[in-house]
Amino acid sequence: MDKIYTGNDKAHEIGYDSLRSMIYDLARQRGFKLTGKISRDKVKARIDFGRWIADCPCGGAGYVDPDDPIFWCGSCGNKKHHGDFLTVIFPKNREEIENEVLARPVRLLPEKM
Repeated sequence: MDKIYTGNDKAHEIGYDSLRSMIYDLARQRGFKLTGKISRDKVKARIDFGRWIADCPCGGAGYVDPDDPIFWCGSCGNKKHHGDFLTVIFPKNREEIENEVLARPVRLLPEKM
């Protein structure tokens, strides 16, 4: 692994210009209201299996990106926040954390027999 995977990385991988455009399309497909406003409520970013995600109060989680620190949950559509994005808080020492994680050895699981 040469970098920590972000929301924009995921969006580009599946054909979107950005995380934000992916979110808007997913919200439309799932019938969720999305206001485009940003709530005062915040979520914290964390690294999970080499990707930046944030956890939703509903129990869901989703990709996040330090270049566009917004959060939208594909499980609940941020219903509790009336379709507003939540602000994502990344650690101040994000790059240091990324470098530390990337320096760790990757252990592959054995193949099933």
